[in-house]
Amino acid sequence: MKDGRALDVSGNRDRDNQNVIVFKRHNALNQQWDIVYVDSLQPDLTAGDWWPAFGMYVEKEFSIVTKLSSGRYMDLVGDNLVIKTRTTSDS
Repeated sequence: MKDGRALDVSGNRDRDNQNVIVFKRHNALNQQWDIVYVDSLQPDLTAGDWWPAFGMYVEKEFSIVTKLSSGRYMDLVGDNLVIKTRTTSDS
């Protein structure tokens, strides 16, 4: 974020349902994230699939994944952002 804050896994605690908060940026692993597309990339992409201005694929599901050792993904539980382990029942 431009104001020096970042999404942060609260307390650097790598466990299911741990809150994700906005906190002063310090660039530790609990503030680093990857965007991982749900489906595999197909070798033959058609024109318009990639949106260079945003560096993402248009209308393609993705998860935001912590760089903490567990690789848990961000999820919304009630009004709270948390990290969770992906299971086969997650959609």
